[in-house]
Amino acid sequence: MTVQQIVDQIKKSAGVTLHTGSGDASVTGIAVTYTPTLDVLRKAADSGRNVIVSREGPYWTRKPDALASNPAYQFKRDYIEKNRLAVLQLRDDRSLQGLAQALGWGDRTNPEDLYFKLPETTLESLSKSIESKLKIHAARVIGDPTLKVNKAALTHGRMLVPALQKVLKEPGVDVVIIGEPVEWEASPYFQDLIASGARKGLIAIGLEASEEPGGKLTAAWLQSLFPDVMKVEWIPAGEPFWVLS
Repeated sequence: MTVQQIVDQIKKSAGVTLHTGSGDASVTGIAVTYTPTLDVLRKAADSGRNVIVSREGPYWTRKPDALASNPAYQFKRDYIEKNRLAVLQLRDDRSLQGLAQALGWGDRTNPEDLYFKLPETTLESLSKSIESKLKIHAARVIGDPTLKVNKAALTHGRMLVPALQKVLKEPGVDVVIIGEPVEWEASPYFQDLIASGARKGLIAIGLEASEEPGGKLTAAWLQSLFPDVMKVEWIPAGEPFWVLS
């Protein structure tokens, strides 16, 4: 099977872009990740997988030509070319479903079905539970740590004020779990919301941490599409931050 055959099959049900590599190349295996960092590319190459399917592109920008003289760009480009890696950016959203499963909150195939009734707990305890289940270290919280919460809105990715307001229209929501609130808009809005009397909390787990679990489901889907290809492997890029203890 060739890279182009992989692309053509995926295109029947999802958007996909081939960023690097030749469509004529034979596929030796597929790796799935949120973002194809050098560490992910190395793991894929070491395991004999030359096709990397990712949610994000390989070069951190929509205009890679502008980075032609950048050492990091040159190093990564050369590594990709040397190892003949094909990087495919897949626009198919399983993030909410994957995140809900990772948290043990059930299976949500509808991306609009983002509200969860939870056993009553505190904002602090819920934050610690989410960190533990997702194996992350850099969750950030807005709100009273002793606030009692039992109805959550689970979101992912980046969120601006209009989207946050829409989520909060649901009756009874007292905590929003979010990937990345835009800090000059959504974060101060939520602070002012609380200061004006609203009893609510916000847990920001990071954009990557909120979308990475969907890769596990994407890998399973691709395996079902290409059962004759070497096993499809999910390679998480991992939380990009660490915190002081």
